[in-house]
Amino acid sequence: MLVHSVAAEIAQFTNGLGELWTLLKDNQHLMMDLIAAGSSHQLTLMTLKKLYSIAYSPVGSRKRHDEEDTVYFFELYLQFCEGKHGKQLSLWPAVIA
Repeated sequence: MLVHSVAAEIAQFTNGLGELWTLLKDNQHLMMDLIAAGSSHQLTLMTLKKLYSIAYSPVGSRKRHDEEDTVYFFELYLQFCEGKHGKQLSLWPAVIA
């Protein structure tokens, strides 16, 4: 079975997500558009951005600077994904491209 051959990797991934994994499992219906192919709703950059909010570190701190850089590049990545596929956001092809 394929699932058994990657069980350790899946366990490591879900353990790394920590509390986020619990939230995802408990709120599957809210995340369906993000994680399910063939959903009835198109995932766009704006709909994805509505799914999260960022709690930044204090202004002027090194962590804040790093967080702002990360968000900037993440949003550039999302814009690339959306631009490559019209208005629908597709993360998978950009990951392997």
